[in-house]
Amino acid sequence: MNKKLVSSALFAVLVAMILSTGSAALAAPKASPARETRNEFFIVSEVRLKRHQLVLELPTQITKVMFLNDQTVFENKKGQRLPLTDMRAGDTVYVTYAQESGNSVALTIRQGPMTVAILRQRYFNG
Repeated sequence: MNKKLVSSALFAVLVAMILSTGSAALAAPKASPARETRNEFFIVSEVRLKRHQLVLELPTQITKVMFLNDQTVFENKKGQRLPLTDMRAGDTVYVTYAQESGNSVALTIRQGPMTVAILRQRYFNG
């Protein structure tokens, strides 16, 4: 009878350990999902390089402040990298950006016009 009691106790301890390990795994923080990015067409309204900001305007005349960081890449129409100092008010750009701490942060900025073909593809589904 002592053997049954000991084996039952060991079984209970083993089950408790498995359950506690499983619940700890469930309580572990999950990997953060990939951050959501957006790509929009803008007209550069103002360049504030000292503040690491761009003031951009959507074609609907809504203004958006875009923050720049060391990872922000600026490209010309051919995809060649340019320094951010080459950006001017009036440039038309496509900006891929993400939200970080409530701010829009530019990942890539590519110069380029809004053509009729791109307009149809982006806003009229082909």
